Amino acid sequence: MSVLGIAAQFAAVFIAAFLAFGLEDLRERRRAARWVRTHLRHLRELMRSDGTATGAAATAIAGYLAALDSWLAAEKPADMAESDWKQLAETFSTVVPDFGPVLRSEAVTVLPQDLARALVRLEAGSQQFAVLTSTFQRANQDVLAAWHERRVPLSDPDASRVRRLHQIMSEMRDAEQRFSPIVGEVVTALDNWS
Repeated sequence: MSVLGIAAQFAAVFIAAFLAFGLEDLRERRRAARWVRTHLRHLRELMRSDGTATGAAATAIAGYLAALDSWLAAEKPADMAESDWKQLAETFSTVVPDFGPVLRSEAVTVLPQDLARALVRLEAGSQQFAVLTSTFQRANQDVLAAWHERRVPLSDPDASRVRRLHQIMSEMRDAEQRFSPIVGEVVTALDNWS
């Protein structure tokens, strides 16, 4: 066998191996793209049915703040409506989406830049909202005894705890107002991509 024949066989094997790896890479990219599309399609439907997209969270927070205002202003038990006491029984919880598998892997190469940016902002905003929710839950525990006893008027220490809860809820309202447009950006980016 001549040197030219060996070189030709080597080149053929090299090209075949290169094409095989390229084909496998293409298959893997298509698999990742299918997985990302399925995952994000589910997310889009979830976000559309979630209260964040419809303003339910903002309404609940506003109602809670109004009930806290009533409680702080009440001078006798009759000043508090039953609906205010019920509103104060509400609790808030937050689920933080984890886009790690999408944003911190090769799957991110499938996404358009505006969608990837919106998902990063959504993940960061929801983490901030989760911290505020956790702070709210701890502060709510501090006023629970006064709520159970339906204490009116509030003593100075109780009023201070209720004001702290009001401050936290105001921060949650502000965070929700910053967060809602991000949810809208994600839904719009998902609609444009799909």
